[in-house]
Amino acid sequence: YPRPPFVNRVGWGCPTPTGSPSNPNWSPSTTLPTHLVVHHSAGGNSSNDWAARVRSYWTYHVYTNGWADIGYNWLVDPNGVLYQGRQFSANGNENVVGAHFSGTNGGTMGVCVIGTYTSVSPTQNAIRTTVRILGYRASNRNINPRGISYHPSSQKTLYNICGHRDGVGATECPGTNLYNQL
Repeated sequence: YPRPPFVNRVGWGCPTPTGSPSNPNWSPSTTLPTHLVVHHSAGGNSSNDWAARVRSYWTYHVYTNGWADIGYNWLVDPNGVLYQGRQFSANGNENVVGAHFSGTNGGTMGVCVIGTYTSVSPTQNAIRTTVRILGYRASNRNINPRGISYHPSSQKTLYNICGHRDGVGATECPGTNLYNQL
């Protein structure tokens, strides 16, 4: 299954193309995903500039949380546009460890559906793109999208496509209306 088209980090205006201001020589670690984790951003569901919203997440993750990069591997806006989140490794490997699953990120890939989905559903365009990126990674990594398997990092048995709330932290993410669609 092909990787869907996406807006790369330069395209959404990532403030630093590699590393972070506090750690400019940072290079991402890689992992082999066995679990695909879906999030929502818990922000607004409308915007005139979704790339600016992605930049705001990068800023929050780097400057407020002190992370080396944005936590999500991929982000999807309500129009169905896919954004590259975390920087790929120096050799272009996209299997990078994110910072999105309550500190148990090994063996995962994180997709953030931008918006809040506790009382509203994501748009069909957002769902379509989310399915495409999940389908690509499931196909690419031979992950059974309907399967259940042990995730060593969290020490839990999880659906291979799961929600952030299924991890070790207490959260409602990705919102009930998105979570029920998983």
